[in-house]
Amino acid sequence: MGRAACGDEVRELLHDGCPTACLGDYPFFYVNVFTAHTNVGFLQGAGLPDPARLLRGNGKFMRHVKLRPGGGLR
Repeated sequence: MGRAACGDEVRELLHDGCPTACLGDYPFFYVNVFTAHTNVGFLQGAGLPDPARLLRGNGKFMRHVKLRPGGGLR
């Protein structure tokens, strides 16, 4: 994901050790890699519509989709 593809207002940085996309100074998307899976997370994910019930987590704001090799979305 490069600046040209996202626009000048979106920037990438490491936040708490995870690659994170920010709109200005506000982080909104992250990727966290583990041994058996990868989480693709949304910092305001609790407010996103989720008709397929893919989003995981029970925090006040953050939600993530868990990806497993050969297992698809969970």
